[in-house]
Amino acid sequence: MLTIRQAQSRLSSVDIDKACKSVVFGFSGGVDSSVLGVILKESGFDVKGFHAICWSQGDYCTADQDLKDALSVTSKYSIPLKVINLELEYRQYVLKPFIEMYEQGYVPNIDILCNNEIKFGAILRWANMSNGELLATGHYVDKGTVDLGKEPVETLKIPLDKSKDQTYFLSQIIRTPSLINQLFFPGALFNKNEIRELALELGLPNAEKPDSQGICFVGNIGMREFLKDYIVSVPGRVVDTSGKDVGSHSGAVYFAIGQRHGFSIDRYTGTPLYIVSKDIKKNLLIVGTKEEASFDEVNIFNFFSLLDVDLINSQIKKRALFVRFRNLGRLVEVKSLKVDGLKANLKLVDFEFGLTPGQEAVLYSGEFLIGSGTISR
Repeated sequence: MLTIRQAQSRLSSVDIDKACKSVVFGFSGGVDSSVLGVILKESGFDVKGFHAICWSQGDYCTADQDLKDALSVTSKYSIPLKVINLELEYRQYVLKPFIEMYEQGYVPNIDILCNNEIKFGAILRWANMSNGELLATGHYVDKGTVDLGKEPVETLKIPLDKSKDQTYFLSQIIRTPSLINQLFFPGALFNKNEIRELALELGLPNAEKPDSQGICFVGNIGMREFLKDYIVSVPGRVVDTSGKDVGSHSGAVYFAIGQRHGFSIDRYTGTPLYIVSKDIKKNLLIVGTKEEASFDEVNIFNFFSLLDVDLINSQIKKRALFVRFRNLGRLVEVKSLKVDGLKANLKLVDFEFGLTPGQEAVLYSGEFLIGSGTISR
């Protein structure tokens, strides 16, 4: 069992400037941020807490409880907590583009939008940090310098607890290289079990609070249930890959590639059917076999990489470039990557099931995050 003293020892070993121990820390009200913020304070860091409110409506909203939990922890350890309201920014920069993408037939990842625009966007602007201050959060992600043949680049990397790795969710923040050296992720040094043990040892009031399973900043509500207030549900038909009418659905915009449930099949075919593609204009779901819902090639847009094309190709030749298509998904080896401005064509060594337009394709070299783009087809 990890003790508080051992946790403090790990933090003291972090390679940061000793004069750079003033930390603006995000207390979400969850157990991860609570434990890490307290351990930082107990390890001699000057911790200034903040808590963001981005949503405050609906029976499912957890904002009040989250704020209460954050205050109970910070007050116990005399950590100043600034509460900021970012509801307007959340609606404008997260919810609005999120809904627009759904309406166009994409299935975007709201956590990626939220991290990029709010947690490391609006909050960073609000923090107005002075020289030497670091912005820290409870994310399970590490930082490191990757040297791939040219000038070394600081980027994000997979943390100690690979089962909680959140690099996928933070993939877009590496698009601002100057941001990375302002960030500190103490969660990189711990695994989830250790955090729970420390929470109990510290006697935190939220020590046994379950992890959030809902929508980022919104609360514990299913995505379809949430979206029905913003997108009109139009029932339509389900067809197979030959065009034969085989069933019905409640609204094509809600579905992702690879889904097997949520729509109706009029008669049993003897073979499980998965969504292969969608036709939003005709409001159709196209279904097929699992093999037909698996792909070894995707087109992506809004592509960004820390590497230039020559270095990308050299990594592919070394069989050292991999891509992940979902949080905690497997790392799939890249066969080829052709880049045309902000667009790219990505071919895989193996087939991957259920690649959905709107989701992020995140590139890795070893444990280092080096690029990303959004699946278009």
